[in-house]
Amino acid sequence: MPENFKKMKNDYNMDVSFVEERINYKEFIKHHSTGTKDDWGEIRYVALQPFFLRELLLKLSVERRLRAVLRLKNYTIDGLKKTFDFGGSVYDFFDIKNESTIDKLYTDRVARLSIILDIPIVYLLKNQPSAFEVKEIDFLEYFFLGKKKEFNELNDLITRPKKSSISPYVIENKYKGNEIFIRNKNNIKTRVVLEKTYFAIEFFIDSKLEFDIQKIKVIIKCFDNRVIKVMLSTPTLRESFKLSFIGTYIKEQQVEANKYADELVRYYEGQQVYPPVFQINPIPN
Repeated sequence: MPENFKKMKNDYNMDVSFVEERINYKEFIKHHSTGTKDDWGEIRYVALQPFFLRELLLKLSVERRLRAVLRLKNYTIDGLKKTFDFGGSVYDFFDIKNESTIDKLYTDRVARLSIILDIPIVYLLKNQPSAFEVKEIDFLEYFFLGKKKEFNELNDLITRPKKSSISPYVIENKYKGNEIFIRNKNNIKTRVVLEKTYFAIEFFIDSKLEFDIQKIKVIIKCFDNRVIKVMLSTPTLRESFKLSFIGTYIKEQQVEANKYADELVRYYEGQQVYPPVFQINPIPN
């Protein structure tokens, strides 16, 4: 049990009370741990219930929302500076002392942070966006920053990095003249994660019916059969799904890759879709 479990449980109960509207926002921020080493320590317990997580994040200000998602991703603000080359002003995104109801302005830095944290950019710009705004600017960050590539160029992107790298791409939905995802548009929003021992090529899709096992096997072949798992998950605050092809540069180095897949299962409603796994679940009489 974590040392600070009591504090995390208290914050968890604050989250529940806030979501259920038993306390207001002012009471919530007064009693919730913020700006300490325990900042949002409970968020991974919240994430075990995706609907609860969504409700909580939607009620928060942009700054507090980003703090919660940062902890959910197991990142730190200093880590963002060092690993992803954000300048000192990255602190401004998380500055709860300057919380404001005024909408933020779009910048490429906001878009980069959106892609790294894997949440729609609208939730970095507005405290409580309308349903129209959520739909209207969905994947805006990929529209502006995503580099255009053909599908057969994806494998060239998979090289072992000196430090972690997360990049957006807009990939043509065709390979050797055939559509990859049958219900998708012409282009696929794609998130490429390169870590020191593993990689993940993540395609955003609108429906679970867009792919089948044969298409998955074709894609795996594109990556020189370096993929060890294919996971289907639900990204934070999105209505779409994410199909992640997780692989390694060296066959023997699978520990971190498997941890990444496990996190998708635990916190993002993930399931392994390839290779098929025989699971023994109790069947009711």
